[in-house]
Amino acid sequence: MNGAGMDEVLSGLAAWQSDRQFSPTSRALKSKLFPMSRHQQNSSHDHVDSSGAGPTCNVLDQPSMEVSSDDKSVNSSRIRRLEYLRRAIDCDCQIHLQHMSVAPDGQSGSVSYRTFDCHRIFLATASEKMETDVFKNAHFNGVLEMDGVSPESVQIFLEYIYTFEVDSPLVALKIIWDIFILSNAFNIPELMSAFFEKVKEQDWPLEDVIPAFDLAFRQCGMPELEHRCLDLIIPNARKLINDGSLMKIQLYSLNYIIQLWMATDAVPRERLVQLLQEYQRANGLNFNNFVTFSHFTKIIQHFPDVLLDAEGSIIQ
Repeated sequence: MNGAGMDEVLSGLAAWQSDRQFSPTSRALKSKLFPMSRHQQNSSHDHVDSSGAGPTCNVLDQPSMEVSSDDKSVNSSRIRRLEYLRRAIDCDCQIHLQHMSVAPDGQSGSVSYRTFDCHRIFLATASEKMETDVFKNAHFNGVLEMDGVSPESVQIFLEYIYTFEVDSPLVALKIIWDIFILSNAFNIPELMSAFFEKVKEQDWPLEDVIPAFDLAFRQCGMPELEHRCLDLIIPNARKLINDGSLMKIQLYSLNYIIQLWMATDAVPRERLVQLLQEYQRANGLNFNNFVTFSHFTKIIQHFPDVLLDAEGSIIQ
C-alpha cells in the first residue's frame, strides 16, 4: 500500500476515535521502542520468564467468544476484530510487557515477560500518541515495550482499541491504577471511562478500596470513584486501619482519611496515632526529608499532645 493509500485508511479509522485530551499525571509509563529481530518474529508465541521456567503461550491466544444468534449480527464486526487479535491473524507488531509479580506478603516477586500480538494499523488509529509511536516513528520496527502495568490491563487496553468496549472477565478494581496509566500514557481517556462503568457494577473487595481512593484523590474529575470509595472507607474503618495499602498512599490522601475517621469517631485516637507511627517508619519520614516531613507534620497537628524525638519520630 502506497503512502497516500495508508493515509486514507488512517483517516477513515481515526474517525472512530475521540480527540479529547487527558491531563498528565506524575506517574509515568515507561514505553520504549525496539526493533523486532528475526528470532522474535519467528518465536512470538513462545516466551520464557526470567526464571527460565519454559515457554508460555501468548496471553491473547484464547478460544473464540461464544455469542447468541441474535447478538451475532449486531456484533459481527466486533467479534471479527477480536478473533484477529486473539488468534494473531496477520499480526505485524507486538507489545512486550515486563511485569513484576507480587508475593503473598505484598513484596515484589519475580519478573516475567508477556507478549501480545497485535496490528499496527489498529494501534495507530487509537490516538495521536499511538499513531506517532507506531506509525510515524521511522525507528519503530515492530515492538512496543511496556512495563509498570499488569498483563490483565494490557489485554483490556488492546481489546478496547479493537472494539471500543470494555467487556472482559479480567475487569477488577485492583487494576484501576494500571488502566489509568495506559489511558493517560496513550491519550485514550475513553478507556478509563469505559473501565469504570464496568467495574462499578461489581462488589469491591476492601483490600482494593484504599488504592482506588488514592487514585481518585490525586486526580481531578473522578468524584464518583472517590465517593464510592468513601462509602466503604467510613463503615469499614476498623478493618481498613490494618490494611497495608495505607502505607503506600500519598500524604494528602492519608490526611483526608485520618480526618474523616476522626470526625466520625470510626477509629480510636490512639490507633490513629499508631497508624501515623507506622506510616512514618514505612516511608522514612524525619527531619532529613524536610519537604515531605513538613507535610507530615500537618497531620501530626491533629493530635496536639503528640511529641517528636530529636530525629522527628513520633513518641507518645
